[in-house]
Order: sequence, then structure tokens, then C-alpha cells
Amino acid sequence: MKIYGNWKLFIITLNIVIVCGLVGMALYSFTQNFELVDKDYYAKGVKYQQQINKINRTNKLSGKVVINPGKDEVAVYFPKLFNFKKVDGNIEFYRPSSASKDFSVPVKLDSIGLQKISFADKAKGFWVVKIDWRENDSAFFHEEEILLR
Repeated sequence: MKIYGNWKLFIITLNIVIVCGLVGMALYSFTQNFELVDKDYYAKGVKYQQQINKINRTNKLSGKVVINPGKDEVAVYFPKLFNFKKVDGNIEFYRPSSASKDFSVPVKLDSIGLQKISFADKAKGFWVVKIDWRENDSAFFHEEEILLR
């Protein structure tokens, strides 16, 4: 039985191609940017029952927080059942694709429960809005996904 071609050269070439492919994939994986969702995710995980309580309290409200994305701003409407002068908290804008673009603003409502946040200098696209606020001794939390165009 006669073997056609040079099988030794074929095996050596195949091994070289496999090694080059593995080295290439390793180099490519080192250049990728992997960002954690939160820097202090473990501490937040321990306190998650408090977060669940805030969400349940928010879901029981008769009025809901409304987030209305516009062209260059985002309007946040709070329900009229709150005393707007006593509401204190934080509105966090989370960008899943880039942690460096995340930012937060304090809750500062006007007399009708509205707060406008300018997005003129921010990136368009997908954002997650997390509103964490307090009124008197009650804490609330609302999270919503928005798309800015």
C-alpha cells in the first residue's frame, strides 16, 4: 500500500496552525475589556434583602414613578402622593456597555414632582435608570430601562 503525499509535512503544518490559532486567541482575549457590573458587588449582595423590601414598598404605591426620555433630557415624574419637599435620594444612570459613562444626580423635585436631567453631552443608546429615594422613614427603589435616541 502506497501513501500519497508527504504526511509528515502535513502533520507538522497542522500542529503549527493549531499552535498559532491558540496563541492568537490568547492574545485576543488579553485585549478585551471585562468590566464588573458593580465594583462592590459583594457588599451589595449582602444588603439585597433591604433592596427587596424597598422594591416591594414601591410596588405597593398607588402611583408609579414615570421616566420619560426625550431628545436631550430625561424627565422623571414622581407620584403626587409624596411630599416633594421631603423626598431625598439619588438617580443613577447605568450604562451596561461602559462603566465609565455611568453617572448619578441627586433627587431635586420641583413643586409638581418633576425632575429634568440633561442628556445633551451624554451618549445615546441603552441606559438603566435606578432611582433610590426616601421620604420620612420610608425607603423606595425604582429601576427602568430606557433607550435614548
